[in-house]
Amino acid sequence: TVVGPASRHSPTPAPPPSPGCPPGVPANFECRQTLTGNNLILVTSNLNATLESGEPSHSSIVSGGSSIWFTWTAPSSGGVILTVNTGFRQPMLAVYTGSVVSNLTQLANNASPYKFARVVFNAVAGTTYQIAVDGSPGADNGQGSITLQLLLNPPPSNDAFASAAPVIPDMFFQAGGSFIGATTEAGEPLHTNGNGNAAFQQTVWWTWTAPTNLGVTSIPVKLTADGVSFPPNLGGYRATSLAGLTNVALISQTNGMSRTASFLAAAGTNYLIALGGLHYDAVGHNISTRFGDYRLRLEVRAMVRSLAARRQTPRCSHPPVRCVVQPLGPPLDSLARLPQ
Repeated sequence: TVVGPASRHSPTPAPPPSPGCPPGVPANFECRQTLTGNNLILVTSNLNATLESGEPSHSSIVSGGSSIWFTWTAPSSGGVILTVNTGFRQPMLAVYTGSVVSNLTQLANNASPYKFARVVFNAVAGTTYQIAVDGSPGADNGQGSITLQLLLNPPPSNDAFASAAPVIPDMFFQAGGSFIGATTEAGEPLHTNGNGNAAFQQTVWWTWTAPTNLGVTSIPVKLTADGVSFPPNLGGYRATSLAGLTNVALISQTNGMSRTASFLAAAGTNYLIALGGLHYDAVGHNISTRFGDYRLRLEVRAMVRSLAARRQTPRCSHPPVRCVVQPLGPPLDSLARLPQ
């Protein structure tokens, strides 16, 4: 049964029973139910479902025994959020490619101790994916009601290097979004800078030109990246193409949740900023619906901002009242020698 206004396309009705497909839940891989569309909710059950010969294990941390199957062909490319809410504890959710149950390639899986499971994966338009929902015999018998939801999101607009989002030319910038649907490109570096995570497979990009109106040629800049349950990778580059990236030396550190990086920018120079991360927890420890969210901040060091403003502060003489602009403080270029 398909419910709710979120469903723009209803799943295709199950085919009529055949000698190999008994009526009831689609417990047999060959009798898997077809799903269509990019935003759907399906209410079903795995009561009386069993495993079949050659069926893969849908989790590395718990054993199943009551699996049901679905098949879905992606109408467009993007990030798929697949969730199940169940009437039993410790559901398992897995996504595969392939057409033979004994020779499937697993793309994502999740098993949680709750009545909820969630996976995220990148889908390619026209590719068919096999979806399995299973239950553990040791948790509420592993059988009961199942609500399956599938949502296909377009890739982030700044997923590709060539589509880097412009940073508003100011001394402070902040942006937030999600890694869901993001990819990495052939030849793209890992953006680890010595203490990042080389396993991150999603990247989003920004382009920023260092301001020329601060009265300095070297501008201390701080980048801060926040993620949900992990510190994103940060990369800084000078380039006009992905193949010609020149790495900008970043002084990077992390507290386990956020990552900061600082560098000296040359006034008027264009920089590419890469943020690398994950769109779901493959281990299955974190099933938060916010996993994959990020926030990026770029800021010019406060002292540069303050002194730049003071250089333009009018000084008035009395009497008569006559205002002139007088430079204050040390030459701003000396700030390039401040510790980062």
